Amino acid sequence: MVVSATPCEGCIAKLIATPCNSVAVRHQPTDVALTCRTDLANTPVTWSFHNITNLLFDGFDVNARHRGGVTVKADVDTGEFNLTLKSPDASSAGRYICLEPGTGQMASAHLTVLGEINSRHIEYMKCGLLRLTVP
Repeated sequence: MVVSATPCEGCIAKLIATPCNSVAVRHQPTDVALTCRTDLANTPVTWSFHNITNLLFDGFDVNARHRGGVTVKADVDTGEFNLTLKSPDASSAGRYICLEPGTGQMASAHLTVLGEINSRHIEYMKCGLLRLTVP
């Protein structure tokens, strides 16, 4: 996705929605979505993996080497930049960082990828709380 926006010059944005820790199960066709939103329109954020120098999304486009497994739904009018990981595997596990470049404010979430779980149900609760139950 390529985002077309004119950055808000001199504006100071703050993050008003931040990503939550998430859990995925290996070999399950489930995507994981992480939310990041600023309080100002036309103020793109960046998404990184593990550290802020490993860019997944530079505020305008997904890094070419990550395009197969990552998408960003960007809405410059609302300041929302949601990262989606397509069918994450073990290499997807780790820390995902949303950064508002103007202020340096950042928020992060950890993705845990579990091995296959037999005869168990996973309930995803708000902000990554996880409950495993055996039927």
